[in-house]
Parts: sequence; C-alpha cells; structure tokens
Amino acid sequence: RRLMEPVLLNHIDFYRHLSPVAKVKFLYRCAAFMQRKRFIGKEELEITEEMKMLISAAAVQLTFGLREFQLEHFDTIIVYPGVYTSPLTGANHLGETSIKGVIVLSWQHFLEGYKSSTDKINLGLHEMAHALDLSRMVKASDPFFHAYFVKWHAVAGETFNEVNQEEEHFLRKYSGTNDREFFAVSVEHFFE
Repeated sequence: RRLMEPVLLNHIDFYRHLSPVAKVKFLYRCAAFMQRKRFIGKEELEITEEMKMLISAAAVQLTFGLREFQLEHFDTIIVYPGVYTSPLTGANHLGETSIKGVIVLSWQHFLEGYKSSTDKINLGLHEMAHALDLSRMVKASDPFFHAYFVKWHAVAGETFNEVNQEEEHFLRKYSGTNDREFFAVSVEHFFE
C-alpha cells in the first residue's frame, strides 16, 4: 500500500475522492488485478511497477461498483510508448481491445488521459470499457453489469442517433462510430 498509494494520489482523481475504507478496497483490487495480468512493453518500452499500477487502477476505477472486477477474459496488456501501427488493422492506433483477451495502450496517451479530469478523453477508461463490454460476449461479465448494460443500451439508442445527426453534441463525434465506441466514450464522459 505504501508504494501504490502515492502513485494513485498523484494521478487518479477518482481515488483521491474515495473514503478511507473505499481506498483500501481500491488498493486491494489494484494489487489483485496487477498480479493476474501479463504486461508487455513494445518498441523497447520497459514496463515499470508504476505503469502496472496505473493501468490496473483504470480497470479498477471502471469496475469499482461491481463484484467481478478482474476482467478475467483479458489476461494480456500490451503497452507501446506512443501511437503504434496495429498488426491487426495496419492502421495507427492509440489503443485497442481484442476479443482474444488482449488490451493494447499507448502509454503517452494513457497518461494524457489522466492529466485532465475535465476533457472527457481518457484512453485507459476507454479501453477498459471495451474490455468490460466484450466480457459480456464471452460470458465473463459481472451479472449486475450484464443486466444493467441491456437496460442502458435500450435507453441510449436515441442519444446515439443524436450524435450522428447533430452538428454539436455533448459526446464527441467518435462516439457515433458504432455501439461499442458509443459505450466507451460514454464511460469517459461519465467519469470526467
């Protein structure tokens, strides 16, 4: 806890605003998440304990109200120093999440996501939202989240249509790409 708490206090607004009891729960969940995932640095990026803590904190922040917080299906987290060319798509990416159990992040953009808590852009939360969403497809999601998502999706359709029809909307245009991006961008907005 002594090593993890200063890092979280320095970077994660969500953690700073938790009660002392909730902070203990958050720290426990971060440690558990870190132990169960394989972190791989690309392009000579060396993965540090601080990087593991912050990436784990993004997942824990997103799943904090759920019983199942591990995102069990996702066992590998690949981290690039910055924008990278995806071997899957051949396009440049900041992050991506695969149904095969892999989450990929640009470390530069991950950190930028936590520098401002009001710009409504947070790559860590965005990609963890994709992982949470995809967990439903592989039947590895928290039962409460699964039931809630069905209700959320039913009422969110109108807003999804508005994003694509209106010139200016409170959600950024990228959220109108498809249902998955709509959910991930909505998560960013919710937390920021």
